[in-house]
Amino acid sequence: MIVACLNGEFTLKRYILKGEQVILRPENEAFSDIPVSPKAEFEIWGVVIRSVWMF
Repeated sequence: MIVACLNGEFTLKRYILKGEQVILRPENEAFSDIPVSPKAEFEIWGVVIRSVWMF
């Protein structure tokens, strides 16, 4: 799971690398994979290692 900025928008997705193609995969299966174009502005900001929930 990564925190990334794709074309100016932040997102939290799974990082999949298929050959040369980067794919961002959401945890929610109701949403589609996002292929990252080589022309896209794409930057990985970090890797999620923990999640804290407060109720």
